Amino acid sequence: MNMRTVQDWLRLLDADKLCEMYMEKDNVYDYSAPECDDYTVGELKSHARKRFMNKLQELKETKIVELPADKQMIFFATDAFSEYIICDKVATLCYVKDIKENSKLWNSYGWGLTPSTEWLGYYIAETVLTVMYMYDILVEIIWEASFYGDSDAEVMVLRQTLEGEREDYIRRSGKDIGIPEITGKSDTAANASSELNASHGAATEKKGFVESYLEESLAEKPEFEEFGTRTPRTWEEWQRSLGCDTETEKLGKRIAMNVMDFSEYSFWREIDYVRKLLLDTEED
Repeated sequence: MNMRTVQDWLRLLDADKLCEMYMEKDNVYDYSAPECDDYTVGELKSHARKRFMNKLQELKETKIVELPADKQMIFFATDAFSEYIICDKVATLCYVKDIKENSKLWNSYGWGLTPSTEWLGYYIAETVLTVMYMYDILVEIIWEASFYGDSDAEVMVLRQTLEGEREDYIRRSGKDIGIPEITGKSDTAANASSELNASHGAATEKKGFVESYLEESLAEKPEFEEFGTRTPRTWEEWQRSLGCDTETEKLGKRIAMNVMDFSEYSFWREIDYVRKLLLDTEED
């Protein structure tokens, strides 16, 4: 497929800018840690920069494995809101075949437990949004890829441990830790957004996840302790204790729904763009 991979983009972009943005994203050192006492902040930053540049060079030179068609994946940027209601651009990862076939899609897969020999070979869709924020996307890709370790060896140790625990769970329970089915989604962003808006109209009359979870927890654990009391509370009692009123709750729900709608809309909008790119690439 005539499309650039993560490794291709790492080789193309400015290494100094990538390093600078990576340093801004991640607190590389806990400067209050005892092992940092004998160094200045400047020395620690200089060491962190050197480590990143060495790692970047290693990633550029890594030999990637060729994945079969059903295992090929693609990154692209989407809009998302953080817990502070700030719109951000995030790296989203999906299977190429799922996008092409308009299959049931996860909003994104993680790649933290994937060896660099694989994720470096994942494609990056050159949509307008992705290209505009390419440095941000690559920084996020590298950051998550190093979340469980700086080397493939460290990542694979954890991965094997988790796989062993899964197999042990299957042996003991006779059940697999499966992935839940995703309900059918619309194949266009516009329809997806309108369906979400329609479904949210009915959802406002029902208890949300937080309310239901709280009431179930209180019902199952009468000794549940919060704010110094062991007396179970209903959702309404919790609202009153936190100073909430009906109008405040309604406004909060409306904001939360709009935020979810926008993030979901952005995902399906970008999926449409990525699908068109993939199909055009095939024709070429």
